[in-house]
Amino acid sequence: MASEPSKSFTSYKPAPNLLRHSRTRHRRRRIIGLVMDFLSRKTLNSFLVPGAFIVLGAVLLLDTKWIALSQSEVTFFYYATFVAGGLLAWRFHSNRIVFSVIVLLLGHHAIQWFAQRGPGPALIAFDAIALLIPLNFAFLTFFTERGDEGRTLLWFLALLFFESVFVAAAARPDQTVPGFLHFAIIRSYHSHLPQPAILMFSASLCLLVFRFAQFHRATDSGMFWSLVMAWLGFHAGPTGKPGTAYFGAAALALAGSIIENTYSLAYQDELTGLHSRRSFNDASFRQLWARHRRPCATACSVEAGSRGRRRASLSSGRRGVHDPISE
Repeated sequence: MASEPSKSFTSYKPAPNLLRHSRTRHRRRRIIGLVMDFLSRKTLNSFLVPGAFIVLGAVLLLDTKWIALSQSEVTFFYYATFVAGGLLAWRFHSNRIVFSVIVLLLGHHAIQWFAQRGPGPALIAFDAIALLIPLNFAFLTFFTERGDEGRTLLWFLALLFFESVFVAAAARPDQTVPGFLHFAIIRSYHSHLPQPAILMFSASLCLLVFRFAQFHRATDSGMFWSLVMAWLGFHAGPTGKPGTAYFGAAALALAGSIIENTYSLAYQDELTGLHSRRSFNDASFRQLWARHRRPCATACSVEAGSRGRRRASLSSGRRGVHDPISE
């Protein structure tokens, strides 16, 4: 009797609805995990320090006008912070911070240059650069921090070339204002910045927060606070003294992120987030120093007390006073 042919068993394929629900559940859990991790005390400290304090100090000094700053002081602070941020980023091979410093510097100088060409080109350049600076920050978040620097530099130079050609062509004296630069989504809302630029600033800031919650990089938090101060600089007027100071503070936030990133690389493990060997050695040294310092302090106090008693006994002996300690 011939044996029956074996049944072919096909591989199990889950239903499409089940796959879709599982993926949705996985994304939801991942988003909740990122939010809870971002709201932890350690992550918030690394996000707020030092950028939030730089923003707070800049707002207190410039908006409240507690200290009257001269134009020469603001100019010195402006160029000093940009030079310091660029040199620190170049020394520690941080491509994104170098490019962010260049974007802020070129954008601010372009606004000042077009402001001397008349009100029409100045307004168009202001609106275009206010839209392009947060767009560049959003692009720079996806650039590699280290690696093929030649290829990254080529992409960055190409981006700057096309954007500079766009601003120069749009800000000609005989050119009409492009409609998308002044497109109003909410017609009853009026601000110093056009609404497309406000939307781009908001989207770039949200992207930087998401990238920081995902990778915990100090450069992302520095770019976030730098973009916040660039926004304040646009509101204050980038050609005036407060706007120039805000752009200098934006470069200072980028320089501070380099220092914070270097500290985290030196004292924390990048993979696990735990303290590194250098941090353990420093903590051990501080504990050993405290242990050896405590007996020394006790011995010094005992020696000082004995010296005081001997001096008291000698002085009482000279005066002829009976001293039981000397007996």
